[in-house]
Amino acid sequence: MIKRGGALRRGWLYNCEPILLVGLRRGVNFRRVCKQCRQPTSCAPQTSKKKDVRLRIQIAIFILLTALPSLAQMDGRSRVTLQLTVMLEGERMPTQEQLTITVMDGWGNVVIAQDTRSGFVQFEVSAGLHRLTITGPGIETYFTELTIGNTPTWSETIQIQRKRTSLVRKESAQPIPAVRLKIPGKAKDEYHKAEKALKKNDVASAKLHLKQAIALYADYDLAYFELAKLEIAGGDRGAAKADFEHAVKLNDNFGEAQRELAKILLADKDYRDAEPALLASLRSDPADLWTLSFTALTELELGKYSEAIACASRVHEKQHQGYASVHLIAAQSLESLGRLQEARGEYQQYLSEDPNGSNAARARQGLARLSAMQK
Repeated sequence: MIKRGGALRRGWLYNCEPILLVGLRRGVNFRRVCKQCRQPTSCAPQTSKKKDVRLRIQIAIFILLTALPSLAQMDGRSRVTLQLTVMLEGERMPTQEQLTITVMDGWGNVVIAQDTRSGFVQFEVSAGLHRLTITGPGIETYFTELTIGNTPTWSETIQIQRKRTSLVRKESAQPIPAVRLKIPGKAKDEYHKAEKALKKNDVASAKLHLKQAIALYADYDLAYFELAKLEIAGGDRGAAKADFEHAVKLNDNFGEAQRELAKILLADKDYRDAEPALLASLRSDPADLWTLSFTALTELELGKYSEAIACASRVHEKQHQGYASVHLIAAQSLESLGRLQEARGEYQQYLSEDPNGSNAARARQGLARLSAMQK
């Protein structure tokens, strides 16, 4: 109740003592005082706020506990055993090379990494898009993307290439690039120190010497290339891409640098920028099966179907174990051009070369689709 002449009104009951609202004068807001001490206090609103916060926390915990079982169940349904078999190009058995295999999710976050000398690893991963990196002292760094189906087990066989030299392959058949004719002696010394450090597996020292070589000679394309390879092996794709780009800018005939740059761009599905890098690499090494195959894929993705077919044909002309998928590229390109009978032949060719391959189901689906179209 309120007493009209500036009396008292009983307030709401909080966890502490009841609060009295004292009217200073008629028509003016009341202020809160404690019933016991009659002094202004803020205990009631604070207590109310604390109670409100506790309630919100309890609600949040309840929601979280309710959601966790369903989330766990969803994740459980999507867990897949990923089995990877890694072979050197042209070989039939898993490689004994020292490898580090890294699986990343579609955003580039590392899911799991494992070292192996058996050429076989098995991971528990979730279904969906993943990126795969394979590195090792005796191989060329390998990148690919896998879209893993929601099945109990998913198997992939991967072909990798041996590293061609400890550093850069010497291409005596081609003229020496102009940027390599002016390398100062001190910069060369730093580069050679990097070579020696790599033989001792001292990656940190090798990087320091390569950076010093670049500081002494800013146009040192070889040093940029080697530094980028060390960066990609260490998982720093951004720095590696920048250094590969610098190397090919200094020397656009640097085939190996163009190919390594293309690998990064392809992993990002940046086919438009990968195309010139792949074509430049082919100018230096026209018979490289990896470059021909991924050039065919890139041309398919860009809608250049005739070019894709031409690259796939060049692969088929050679011994191309491990590259049967070029026939799927050719088949899809031929379908897009309306050359359905030829497309059928490419699907059949894939199945004859790799009947149990990871793309066998896709080839059979292609044949079924063509049969349905011709009825």
